Amino acid sequence: MMVKIQTALLILIGLWASRGITAETSGNNAVLLSLLKQGLDKSFSVQTQQLKLRQSEITYQNTWAELFPTLTLSAGENASTTEGVDSSTITSTYTKTRSAALTASWKIWDNFKNFRNIRIGRLSYQQAELENRTQKQEYALKLIDAFLNYHVALNKKESLENFLNQAKSNLTQSQLLVKIGARTELDALDAEVEYLNAQRDLMEFENKLNENRQRLQIILSCEKCTDFGKLDLLNFQPFYYSRFEEIKKKLQQASLSSVIERNPTIKQNKLSLESSIETYQQERLNYFPQLSFTATHTLDMSRQIEESPSYGRRVNLNSTVLALNLSWTLWDWWSTPRNIEKTSLDKKITENSLRESIQQAKSDLDISLNQLEIVHKSLAISALALEKAEKQIKFSQELYKFGKVTLFQVQQSMSRYLNAQNAHADRLKEKFLLSAKILTLVDESILP
Repeated sequence: MMVKIQTALLILIGLWASRGITAETSGNNAVLLSLLKQGLDKSFSVQTQQLKLRQSEITYQNTWAELFPTLTLSAGENASTTEGVDSSTITSTYTKTRSAALTASWKIWDNFKNFRNIRIGRLSYQQAELENRTQKQEYALKLIDAFLNYHVALNKKESLENFLNQAKSNLTQSQLLVKIGARTELDALDAEVEYLNAQRDLMEFENKLNENRQRLQIILSCEKCTDFGKLDLLNFQPFYYSRFEEIKKKLQQASLSSVIERNPTIKQNKLSLESSIETYQQERLNYFPQLSFTATHTLDMSRQIEESPSYGRRVNLNSTVLALNLSWTLWDWWSTPRNIEKTSLDKKITENSLRESIQQAKSDLDISLNQLEIVHKSLAISALALEKAEKQIKFSQELYKFGKVTLFQVQQSMSRYLNAQNAHADRLKEKFLLSAKILTLVDESILP
């Protein structure tokens, strides 16, 4: 009887200890890529940024239109009655006219304002493109973070379920061994405490798993989505990690200043600075005159009808007007110099923002690289701890066969293995998240 109990218990322990090591991991990246594509299509923030990009493109296209003449067509109908009295006669005249006018206007000289508007429009469009890409990168990073946290919680929950089942089996076995006198009451109490602790931990992780699931659903804008695949972090490598390994080698060879220049926030601020300089230069041009040319041709399409004295007389009102207009603001109560000062201040503010973003980008990259180095060292330690914990289980199994250790001690070795496995999974998650963050900091894609 005693041999059968030990054999069954050791088989259960061996099966539990081997879980996760040979788990099927194919298709994990396919699930992540599918979620990213689905999320990018549904994300309101990404959609909003794409709409802003289109707005910026339209504005840029409109700046080019200012270089060419504009045509305006106007048409109208007028009717009037005029009465007059002289010494002997009362006259009444009814007039009805129809006319159409075609006007062509063209700014001949505006001190290159249109060309500056085109440059400002181009810079704004480039900013919108960069913001669109950055928004997608930030969304992908947020989704990857939620995806990994969900699967870490799921793995821990499954491990705790297995541990709870094993703790329940151990409790049953220890109570049986106490009845036949093979173990003391203390062994049964130890097993019961371990079982209750496992119940408590499982309840906490089920709640945490639900929180992570809800967060993932919110990010995906899909409340009914529940199929997020099954991920074994111990044998998983995200699709972007090979790209990170390549970039990491380049980062080690390149100078820090050249790496920092690739930061998307710095690129944004550089474009903003260029735009503010153009705006400042454009405002200064308001001191100078502008020259425009206007050509208008009016076509009379009616008869002028007079009831008295010459009924039915036709009057031709066709006309053509050519005008060369010079406009020059000589006095505007200092509005122009104040506007120039305002744009100058905007330029200085943007310069300060650029300097601050350079410092921040350098700090963020330094911190992330240092954290990654620490995580790699921690991974080596956690991998060794996991290996030792696995050996400890096997060793405790052998000792248990010969009665050298108690069932509680075997269960403790199982608990240590569980903790080592979870700790190693946490370090792997941190490695993958930090690698994705570093890619975004140097404007390298983590998109599908």
